[in-house]
Amino acid sequence: MRILIVEDNEDKATQLKEVCLELLQAMPDHVRGLRGAYPALASKVPWDLIILDMTLHAAEGQLSAISKESLAGIEILQALNAGGRAIPVLVATQHDVFRQENISFKDIPSLDEALTDAFPGIYFGIVRVRLGDDEWKLDMRRKIQNIFAGS
Repeated sequence: MRILIVEDNEDKATQLKEVCLELLQAMPDHVRGLRGAYPALASKVPWDLIILDMTLHAAEGQLSAISKESLAGIEILQALNAGGRAIPVLVATQHDVFRQENISFKDIPSLDEALTDAFPGIYFGIVRVRLGDDEWKLDMRRKIQNIFAGS
């Protein structure tokens, strides 16, 4: 089982890895920024699942809040869609509101609806991550189980 985590927060990435290891007995690969994701996606690795942060730094070395792109994860979904690779994607976010240039989503349900409409076949849902609470891990496990129950 090959899993790719695209996440720039180390604490969150560690907890996502733990969920994957417990549930799927698989240690995911991890890239930290938007630009780091492209080589991983362009590789010949047969990814079984991508867990994607929606708000990412453009590059791995940029760690200030100013350098974050609120909807950077959409670029990854667009690249997957354009490339014709039907890899299931789950979004894991710590944010409730998403704004970038001329596009914004007032809440997670509105983003979820837009991603469901725009990326059928690859987008499998969103999980609101709260690092101090384990409830999100249960939601993540359910969503992962649903993906693999259908395959």
